[in-house]
Amino acid sequence: MCGALPELAVHKFASNVVEKVLRSSTPSEAVPLIEEFLTPKRAGGLVPLQTVMRDQYGNYVIQCIIDISQGAQRDAIASFIMSEKEELKKYSYGKHILAHLEKTMPDSNRPRVASKAKAKGGGGKGGGVGR
Repeated sequence: MCGALPELAVHKFASNVVEKVLRSSTPSEAVPLIEEFLTPKRAGGLVPLQTVMRDQYGNYVIQCIIDISQGAQRDAIASFIMSEKEELKKYSYGKHILAHLEKTMPDSNRPRVASKAKAKGGGGKGGGVGR
């Protein structure tokens, strides 16, 4: 299963298995498993996290990764997610990830990333995440 986690994370039933593997792993076992999502398969290729974040099943795996990651690895994941914030807002699954990140990481602990463009928006609440 090692090396195939990002590919399995975007399949309906396999994503449940990936979540179970991640949640049942010890912190030291989880580090290389999570690293699979941060390491491109080819030099100059996409980081698998980019693809998985935009997937209807993969978004649950990413939320699991946010929950179990620790230290510098968690900061790297949060920074990566925040750097993709504007793009993720376009996907309902991406919005789930952003909401989960904001819920689990207080502002003081969340890495700051300069946004590419200021969002234009009106007042009011709106923009909620629903299923």
